[in-house]
Amino acid sequence: METVSEHPDGFSDDGLPPNRDIIGRVKTPENTVDILMQRIPRGDGENIWKIANRTVSEIPHLYKYFGYGPFEETLSKMFPDAQFLGWQIWQWVLWLLNLTFTFLLALIITWIVNLLVARKDTAMRRQVKPFVAWPVRFLLWVLLEQVGLSFIGLSMTVRTIFRVDPVLPFVLTWTTLRLVDLIVFWWGERLRRSGREDAIVLLRPARTAIRVTLIIAAVLFWLDNIGLKVSTLLAGLGVGGLAVALQPRTP
Repeated sequence: METVSEHPDGFSDDGLPPNRDIIGRVKTPENTVDILMQRIPRGDGENIWKIANRTVSEIPHLYKYFGYGPFEETLSKMFPDAQFLGWQIWQWVLWLLNLTFTFLLALIITWIVNLLVARKDTAMRRQVKPFVAWPVRFLLWVLLEQVGLSFIGLSMTVRTIFRVDPVLPFVLTWTTLRLVDLIVFWWGERLRRSGREDAIVLLRPARTAIRVTLIIAAVLFWLDNIGLKVSTLLAGLGVGGLAVALQPRTP
């Protein structure tokens, strides 16, 4: 919206003719299309802004890359012409099918991996099996589901919902924390085999510090992703903490 002039005459210093303004650009593999507005007479003495003919002529080119393909065109004719959150009914059906198919695919892949892991029974492999069966499986499911969504096409409403959706950050953090546990377990086994069992005690506080750091980083990343000014928040917390620390204490 900041690219749209608040003045009725539009921008006068953008290098375009006085009756034209650019409000955005759309990139395609072939070129970049300018989205132009054009100021034209309405017929009653007033001028209004409409999409410029030059931009309208680019619609077939844009539809080639961003429009429905033959498969989507067929589905759109099979289902009722109704929308929810900017998605057609057929898109919701595809999303449910995508959820089911990607879960089955993630289940099969991780099941095969665990079969290979179970071929040799060791303490480390017994730790790896639940790691693959749970966090890795769900992380793979979410990632595959995201790939499937790119073929369905997201409306702005659905795109916003998925942008603030905490599922992917949660599963990614869960997987990373479990990976840290695996590394700590492997390192502890290595120390135990080398006869340095006294050093294993140091692994627990190191593990806790790493886990806390990862959780805080994940929360900050998610807050930044949903649009909160994390740097401002951190600065505010730092100033607030400093103010509390400098307050004089009453005897």
